[in-house]
Amino acid sequence: MKRVVTLLLSLMAVTVGLVAQSPVALPSSKIKWGPAPPALPAGGQMAALNGDPGKEGNYTITGKFPDGYVFPPHSHPAEENVFVMSGTLLVGMGDTFNESTLVALPAGSYAFMPKGTRHYARTKGETTIVVYGPGPFDLAYANANDDPRNKKR
Repeated sequence: MKRVVTLLLSLMAVTVGLVAQSPVALPSSKIKWGPAPPALPAGGQMAALNGDPGKEGNYTITGKFPDGYVFPPHSHPAEENVFVMSGTLLVGMGDTFNESTLVALPAGSYAFMPKGTRHYARTKGETTIVVYGPGPFDLAYANANDDPRNKKR
């Protein structure tokens, strides 16, 4: 009986350790901005707010993008949640970038993309977004020629 109780307590401790996260209270002055990762077109800045977007588990990242920044058609291997903090994010769905289908998401707006949903976007004005979801975060471009990782540097 003592072994069963010890085993159950051990399993509970491991389970709690897997789901427990540390609290985060991050003033804007402490956010460590850097260039967007190589999977995104040049010109954006990003920062990890919580978790590691390159690993399994939940993450929260933020990005600042200049006016006219384009995210070519792409999808993600997991769901993506996007909250627009400032500026306007223009979003469309499909394999081909089509200006006439863009939906304007001004500051305070939200978008959800289920796993594998092909979508694209453009910024109007400098735009800051927060993205969160299950990692790892990655992009699969509809057209391999749009993938900055395939371009010579």
